[in-house]
Amino acid sequence: MGHTSLCVLSLFLLNTLFYGKAEVSSKPTVTLQPNWSQFYRGETITVRCEIHGGDTEWEYEWRTPSSNNPPSHSEYTISRAAVSDHGEYRCRGRANNSYTEWSEPITLSVSYYKPRLTLRSDTTTIPAGGSVTLTCSVTNSADWRFEWFRRSSRSSEPQTIDGSDRTNSITEGGIYHCRGRRGSNNFFTENSDEVTIWKTVSSKPTVTLQTNWSQFYHGETITVRCEIQGGDTGWKYEWTTTNSNKPPSLSEYTISRAAVSDSGEYRCRGRRGYSYTEWSEPITLSVSSDKPRPSLTADRKVIPAGGRVTLTCSVSSSSGWKYDWYRDNKNSEPRTTQGVFQTPGIIIVSEGGLYWCRGGRGVPVYYTEYSEEVRIDTIVSDRAVVSLQPNWPEIYRGDTITVRCEIQGGDTGWKYEWETPSSYNKPSNQHEYRISSVSLSHSGDYRCRGRMKSSQYKRTEWSAPIKLTVYDTDKPLPVLTVSPSWLSPGDSVTLKCEVEHPSAGWRIYWYKAVPTRSNNFYSYELLPGSINGTEQDSYIVHGPTHTAGYACRAGRGDPVYYTQYSELKFVWSGDFHPAASLTVSPDRVQHFIHDSVSLSCEGNSAEWRVRRFEGGYVPYCSSWGRMTRFTCDFYTSQQSNGVYWCESGSGEFSNAVNITVQADYHDGLILVSPVRPVTEGHSVSLGCRFRTENKLSSVFFYHNDKLIQNDTRRELNISAVSKSHEGFYKCQCSGIKSAQSWMSVKDQHRVLTVSPSWLSPGDSVTLKCEVEHPSAGWRFYWYKAVPTRSHNYSYELLPGSINGTEQDSYIVHGPTHTAGYKCRAGRGDLVHYTQYSELKFVWSGDFHPAAFLTVSPDRVQHFIYDSVSLSCEGNSTEWRVMRFNEEGSQLSCSSWGRMTGSTCNVDISQKSNGVYWCESGSGEFSNAVNITVQADHHDGLILVSPVLPVTEGHSVSFGCRFRTENKLCSVFFYHNDKLIQNDTRGELNISAVSKSHEGFYKCQCSGRKSAQSWMSVKVPVQKQSSSFPVPLIVGLVSVIILIIILLLLLYRYRKSKDSCIRSIWSESSRRGSVTNHGVNQNETQSHEYASPLTAGDTYDTIKDSEGAENDAGESQDVMYSLIELKNVRKKGRYHEPADDTVYSDLKIETTDDSPMYAQVNRQAKGRAKKKKGKSAPAETPEAVYCEVQPGTAFGL
Repeated sequence: MGHTSLCVLSLFLLNTLFYGKAEVSSKPTVTLQPNWSQFYRGETITVRCEIHGGDTEWEYEWRTPSSNNPPSHSEYTISRAAVSDHGEYRCRGRANNSYTEWSEPITLSVSYYKPRLTLRSDTTTIPAGGSVTLTCSVTNSADWRFEWFRRSSRSSEPQTIDGSDRTNSITEGGIYHCRGRRGSNNFFTENSDEVTIWKTVSSKPTVTLQTNWSQFYHGETITVRCEIQGGDTGWKYEWTTTNSNKPPSLSEYTISRAAVSDSGEYRCRGRRGYSYTEWSEPITLSVSSDKPRPSLTADRKVIPAGGRVTLTCSVSSSSGWKYDWYRDNKNSEPRTTQGVFQTPGIIIVSEGGLYWCRGGRGVPVYYTEYSEEVRIDTIVSDRAVVSLQPNWPEIYRGDTITVRCEIQGGDTGWKYEWETPSSYNKPSNQHEYRISSVSLSHSGDYRCRGRMKSSQYKRTEWSAPIKLTVYDTDKPLPVLTVSPSWLSPGDSVTLKCEVEHPSAGWRIYWYKAVPTRSNNFYSYELLPGSINGTEQDSYIVHGPTHTAGYACRAGRGDPVYYTQYSELKFVWSGDFHPAASLTVSPDRVQHFIHDSVSLSCEGNSAEWRVRRFEGGYVPYCSSWGRMTRFTCDFYTSQQSNGVYWCESGSGEFSNAVNITVQADYHDGLILVSPVRPVTEGHSVSLGCRFRTENKLSSVFFYHNDKLIQNDTRRELNISAVSKSHEGFYKCQCSGIKSAQSWMSVKDQHRVLTVSPSWLSPGDSVTLKCEVEHPSAGWRFYWYKAVPTRSHNYSYELLPGSINGTEQDSYIVHGPTHTAGYKCRAGRGDLVHYTQYSELKFVWSGDFHPAAFLTVSPDRVQHFIYDSVSLSCEGNSTEWRVMRFNEEGSQLSCSSWGRMTGSTCNVDISQKSNGVYWCESGSGEFSNAVNITVQADHHDGLILVSPVLPVTEGHSVSFGCRFRTENKLCSVFFYHNDKLIQNDTRGELNISAVSKSHEGFYKCQCSGRKSAQSWMSVKVPVQKQSSSFPVPLIVGLVSVIILIIILLLLLYRYRKSKDSCIRSIWSESSRRGSVTNHGVNQNETQSHEYASPLTAGDTYDTIKDSEGAENDAGESQDVMYSLIELKNVRKKGRYHEPADDTVYSDLKIETTDDSPMYAQVNRQAKGRAKKKKGKSAPAETPEAVYCEVQPGTAFGL
């Protein structure tokens, strides 16, 4: 360490001795003035050396890149910089023998070239009323000031404009450039490049076509015009087009011979100096390479007799055309009387032929091609009819059919034209088209028409089409739907069977599945009324209460061709019945997973199987459990959710049950609810439980998601179930919810039956109301339906029903009008009522003035698609027409027709069979009528019979007709299936109808039978006088006196000492008394009985009979006078009456002066012999007639 210090000191001393100088600690700094990073050739630059903290008497030394001798003072000025001055500059100070260190170098950058400015604009176009910002900039240098220049044209001198900043906002168009300067001696940059700025003026041009057509064609002349608002002064025009042709700078651009290349958009703008208008909106020019062909159309292709046809010629997508017209020869002169062209392009013709047209426009005229020809035919009055043999609109593959065209008036002189669906094997011009082996290609509509051989433009109308459907299958598969699938007690089931390819001629056969002993399949039994099939595709199984399976199939022809059976569909019922029942153990709907469940079958069988419905499959117990005799045991799994029921070997189905599985093995919660429906009024308990019973907490019970109980009880008890308790139930405990299960409530089902359903005049109606589970205490309430204005019914209690009746039947005496009835039952002090029964109707065909229905056409049977009007009349302005169809549905006209005022118009369909009646807003029912539909559209036959009942004694006519009246044949008329007339007359006439003529009628013609219709016969009813005329009473008394005289004469003639006239009505008459008997409402006669004339003297009984029938069926007015005479002895004591009795039958004619007769019956002389305990038979009385001529003396 010592040696090192000594060496350093020795070196310092040697240096000082040798050089005589020493460094000082100050270090200079070099700076630039101005302090720019970039300098340019010619600029003045000052480099300064600054020494801080030292003697101010410094001499300065410089190190520079140039060879110039720098000064020895602190500033080094370069008056005109050159590239050689580029480099590093350093300095140091020297004073006496001391030096500073050299400064850090500073680099001086000198460019040979003057800087060029960059001039930018944010846009080159000044919008109307706006401005553009120009930006002038020098790269990599600073402290510039800018000068701005504008030229108004290329040849003009630039003019200085305001602004010295690097940006300048301008509002005028022109040519702009800028220049920069800096420094004290104003060093200038080069000029910037020029920027042209255009100014947009507010005027906007519009492009128009001289001929404003949307479509042009090759060779036409087109002029496009540019118009600028405010005039065209000073403007030059620019065009943008889609073609390569250079457009002119004028306002009009004319294309002398347009080509396809001229198609496209055309726009223009105006330019004046450096000001432009905006571009116009484009106009599209469309030029087609092809000549246009006009379209010739006719409002119809046929001219009816005395009619005309309007022809219209038009060129699509273009306008301005005028048209020439040609008939039969397009090379002939145009057919017009209104000049060469018809501007509207319309001409009206009244003769048949071939027609053409062509169009022309412009100068010289540019013509289109000729149009396609249009054939106009004249229709003759003869009519063509197509028929199909066999007469089915659909045929199956391989059948042989014949389509025949018949023209009324004979087939002479006709050629036949056919319209068929197939483009191959077109039929000839013969009237029959035979297809020996049909295929799918033959399916479709067939029509024909005839064309006269003598005039090719005269023809018939096309016939109505007949549709042929050919199916490429051997047996169609019908689809069966059932509704509902779950039955409430008493529900009916609606079956609907749809054939895969529906067509006419099918009849539907309905089957009920019956379990069999031999295997796990079913046999099928036809449902009632289905042995011959039904025309309707729906069937109602009324009021089933049990589980059942149904199938259907369709058939037609003779022998019958059947489709396949439909898939078997089930309906389920929860109700027990003794023949077959299913019980579940444990007896609840919900079960835990892996629970052991037993399903037991009971009833009238020793062989059982249990089935389950799961997702469309119905496997047997053997697939998912163990069947032991009548019990199926299984452990629940996630697949166990479903519907279960029993089937017996003897053919019964049991009730069905739902089973729901709780899949959570550890913490699952279930609702304990009854499997079977609960009867209304009974009690029920619902429980809530876990798999393990060790959890106790509050239990929540919900009905249809509404909380109904929340406490620590584990049960929900309902003491008396009502229909309102029906619904979904679930429970919750410890935050866990059970699944929900449906609890069904069945009410005390009421079934109302009415008898009869169709009333004869004066009939009484018996109503019977049955409760499903009859028991003591029920009383029955009977109601009559009253139509309301709101299209519903109100219900009025029938007389004597305000407190109910003990009897379950009620007789409505002698109704004569259509009516609807309901019933319900009730019991208890605070009466608990059942629901109302279904509304049941009884119908009457009798008119009454308050409400009556008429049908037009006035007949029972109608062809399908006929238009029928049902009109209501009576004491109301508001009406609705109702229909009760074969399915049991009751719907108003608005559901199946069109109600206008008091008339319902309906187009007859297959569903139109039914009973129709009117209901008024004031509460009345009209008479009812039956309507029957003949569904065969082509060859159907109907019986023409009266809709309303026929009055006895009147005449009536029956007819038999096809839809088309062109068939003549022998007509057979049947009454109750007995042939009563067979001849060529088309009518059955009955001159005087009697009650024996009532019954079913039908007719037959050409091997076809009509449906049968019932003709009702009513007995005439005469009006009953409200009071007995006084003159008639006086006359009767006079007649009675004459009879008394006559009887006295007879008495003398018999020489009897004791005489009396004894009544045979009752033995009490012989004791001098008269017994009056009541008369039922159903009797057509009314009786009046007079009280005794004198005590114990003479008794007079008068019976006034109106509307009664004699043996000949005629109405008579009959008055009976019963007189009993007592023989009075001298002392005023009575004699016992004799056994001889005289009867007087007095017949009164009140409408004319015909004689009246008194009929007196006298018995043979002598008393009847009496035996002990018996009376002798009465002897036949003798009859004596006495003419009584009424006269003025008696007041008659």
